[in-house]
Amino acid sequence: MGMQDGYHVDNGTWYFSKEEIQRNSPSRKDGISLSKESQLRESYCFYLKELGIKLRLPQVTIACAMMMCHRFYMRQSLAKNDWKTMATVSLFLAGKIKETPRLLKDIIVVAHEMICNGDPLAIRQKDVYYKQKELILVGERLLMATIAFDFNIELPYNSLVTALKKLDLSKVLLKESWNFLNDWLCTTLCLQYEPRYIAAGTVFLVAKFKKVRLPTGKDKSWWHEFDIDPKQLEVVTRDLLRWSVEWDKKRVESKALVQEPIVETKEIVKSPDTVIGNVKLVGSQTSDSDACSGVEDPEAKAPCVLSHVDSKRIKEALKRKRCNADINKKVVTDELDDEAWIERELENGIIMESDNSSKKQKNAT
Repeated sequence: MGMQDGYHVDNGTWYFSKEEIQRNSPSRKDGISLSKESQLRESYCFYLKELGIKLRLPQVTIACAMMMCHRFYMRQSLAKNDWKTMATVSLFLAGKIKETPRLLKDIIVVAHEMICNGDPLAIRQKDVYYKQKELILVGERLLMATIAFDFNIELPYNSLVTALKKLDLSKVLLKESWNFLNDWLCTTLCLQYEPRYIAAGTVFLVAKFKKVRLPTGKDKSWWHEFDIDPKQLEVVTRDLLRWSVEWDKKRVESKALVQEPIVETKEIVKSPDTVIGNVKLVGSQTSDSDACSGVEDPEAKAPCVLSHVDSKRIKEALKRKRCNADINKKVVTDELDDEAWIERELENGIIMESDNSSKKQKNAT
C-alpha cells in the first residue's frame, strides 16, 4: 500500500541502497541530518534493549522490535513520530509476532518508569495511564499500516546457528558472533543486506580475529552455508568493519546523551495513516548544525577499500566484545589455500602486514 511522501513497499522488499538510507529518508526531508538520525536510531535500540531486559523478553523478540523500528522510520519521519513511543509500540507488537507477549499494562508501567527515571507514581493516575494506553494502541495501528502488515521479519540468528553447526564451529565462534549480530542490528545494515549476508560477514570477521581457520575447498567452502558469493561477502565485510570502527568511536563520544524532556501527551490522533503527535526530539535544537554538534557523519572517514583500514583501531573496537580471549597477542597472517582466493583477498585487507611499515622506512633511509 502507498504511504506518505511517496514511499511504498514493492513486493514486500525491505532492503534499500546506502543512498536511499542516507539521503532520501523521510527524516532527512524534515531537516534531520544523517548524524542526528543515526544517533536517534541508536537511542531507540538501546532503549529497546533495556526495556526488553526489564520485561524479561528474549533477544529474538528485542531484535524483531528493532527491525520494525528501522523499517518504520524508513517510511515515517523521526521529526513527527516520537521514537520512545514507537519503540514501545514495536516491542509490544514484536512480543505478539514472536509468541512472547507481555501485558500492555506491564509494558506501559515499565516504559513509564524508564522514561521518568523510576518514578511510578504518575502512571498510577487513571487519566495518565489511559492516555498512554490509547497512545500505544494508536501507535500500533500506525506501525502496522506503515509496514504494510508485513510481519515476516527474518533475523540473522537462524542462519548463524545452522551454518556453525554444520561447520562444527559452534563452540568456537557462536558466542562472539551472536554478540556482534546484536550490535549490528542497531545499525542500518539490516536495511541494506539480507540477514544471512550479515551473519556470513560476522563469522568471517570473528574467525579472523580469533585466528580460526574456516574450511575452504574446491567443492564447497564455508560461505556456501550462507548462500553468499565471495564478492558479496567482501562488500558486506567492508561495511561491517566501517560500522564497527565508527560506531565504537561515537559510543565513546556520546555517552552523555541529552535526556528527552517529559512533555504532556498531546491530543490523540485517531487515524492510523497519520503520525503520532509532534513530541520534541531528544536533544533537538533550533538549528540542525547545533543539534549535530559533536556527532560525526559515519561516512566522513569511512575507508574506501579494506587495505586502508587501520588494524589497530579495528582491534581496539573489537576487543571489548571478545570474551576470555588474549587480545595482546600479535595478529599474524594465516597460511592460505591457493583455491580460497576470497580468503586471500579479504585477509590482506583486514589483517595488516606489520612488516610493511618497517620495510618502507628501511627503503626510505
